[in-house]
Amino acid sequence: MGAIEAASVASDNDAALELRQSLGTPDHARERVTAVLREGGDPDVTLPPIIGPDELFSLTPWSLSGAARFSAHLPCLPDTATILRSMGEVSTEQQWGLVSVNAPEVRTAVKGCWGEADEVRQLGLITWPDGRQLAVTMISYRVGETTGDGLAELDQVARWLQQNLEILPRGRCSG
Repeated sequence: MGAIEAASVASDNDAALELRQSLGTPDHARERVTAVLREGGDPDVTLPPIIGPDELFSLTPWSLSGAARFSAHLPCLPDTATILRSMGEVSTEQQWGLVSVNAPEVRTAVKGCWGEADEVRQLGLITWPDGRQLAVTMISYRVGETTGDGLAELDQVARWLQQNLEILPRGRCSG
């Protein structure tokens, strides 16, 4: 399994670090990732400076609206097929939230994380057979919340999405 697959399928931090380091110096990596986020439709997110050689971007404050715009644009960006395929093949340990939106008529691609305290979030795409998609971002945040509590809340949101698939809006890349 390559670094892209390990980072997205298994949330392997060593693989994520390998990818980050492959982008050059910390400042250059930050510039390159920021450029992709801008291309993906988020004009506002600011990546924190990378201080140490083993540091990741994982604790970047990212608004739900910015993450949603990026998720919606991700399949429209060039060269994203590999990452989207990997996001659709999450490991057993990552089977929560949008992954459970599983019906014959749809497939999901997801990436989730939890912050240092009180927060679990996930972004992803639900894709219908005709190629139309819905970008979803969700967060569970409560002071004193455990990761397990947050995962259970995102599972509850996913159950609602599953039950309402037929009425959810969907679109596709234009142009």
